[in-house]
Amino acid sequence: MNRRIVVATFVLGIVAVVTRADEQDTKRLTTLTVEQARALAQQKGDIHLDGLTSISPEVAAAFADFSGRLFLDGVTEVSPEVAKALATFKGELRLGSVKQLSEEAAIALGQPSRRLSLLLKGMESMPAGVARGLAANGGPLHLQGLTKLPDDVAAALATHRGQGLVFGTNLTDVSDKALITLAEGKFTILVLDSLTTISDDVAEALARHEGKTKLRGLTSLSDAAARAFANHKGGLDFSDRLTDISQEAIAVLRANPHGVSLPRRLLEK
Repeated sequence: MNRRIVVATFVLGIVAVVTRADEQDTKRLTTLTVEQARALAQQKGDIHLDGLTSISPEVAAAFADFSGRLFLDGVTEVSPEVAKALATFKGELRLGSVKQLSEEAAIALGQPSRRLSLLLKGMESMPAGVARGLAANGGPLHLQGLTKLPDDVAAALATHRGQGLVFGTNLTDVSDKALITLAEGKFTILVLDSLTTISDDVAEALARHEGKTKLRGLTSLSDAAARAFANHKGGLDFSDRLTDISQEAIAVLRANPHGVSLPRRLLEK
């Protein structure tokens, strides 16, 4: 049975009732009152509001205590006031259409005491100041829209002390220096699925990263890189895309006592 939420709003003394039967109904909403937002925030699970193209600080504040996943993939701008209104938000915030943030908004979203899971799919690049503001957040950062990562932005993100730093498959413009800098970060998970190859120097740096490292886009791995990963402590993930790898490298990775996820076909060789 679908859950139903009744949101009562008073317009000229008449009670208007809005009923939510499933997420498709909320996806079609193009406006949202504070009263409706407060009622939705009482539910458990996901809230999809992808039809909204903007959100006011007052509506944002109504979701401050919501702990589920809030989808605002139609919103194109997050002002500093909206970011501050979400200061106590404890769930996962998805912003798929936001292409840029001000430093003030980034700082508000990245308060060190917070554990916000933030997903930004629309930002293809960001200044170092914005990266530094977001990096202070204690929760995971999903920067899946980034296509390039300058060295100074990588250095800012490397200060992140949260649960994870996740890059999407669009990240293609990144230097070895930037990757080595990221490897020095203290976050618990580093996802670099856009990389198809890595240099031995980058492998050595990633091997020193104590968190879990996901390299599921790699198609090749040298013997030297495999030896560097031999004692990686956080766990490594590779995928079926990894085809150019020697038997020696496979054996070295399998001997890692801390866990390496390899494609089954490689394990069967």
